[in-house]
Amino acid sequence: MKTRTTQSQARKMLFLLMANAGQWVPMPLLARKAGSLSPATRISDLRKEGYSIENKTEEKRGVKRSFHRLNATMANLAKTMTEKVK
Repeated sequence: MKTRTTQSQARKMLFLLMANAGQWVPMPLLARKAGSLSPATRISDLRKEGYSIENKTEEKRGVKRSFHRLNATMANLAKTMTEKVK
């Protein structure tokens, strides 16, 4: 059973992904904004809820970086919903 804290962290990550619809968001930023020490688990939780979240990794000078974004269809839906709220 998920605690309120983990649910809240996952929601914060989801809102950040929605706010950056279609753009790659660095994993450290997701973790920091959500206050999560296990951001990969929160992403997994969101996927289990049905959110299509893509990921990629890049390597620069021997350092691997991880990025996530909402699937294009979900990103378009998020963008439409955000514009209706404005």
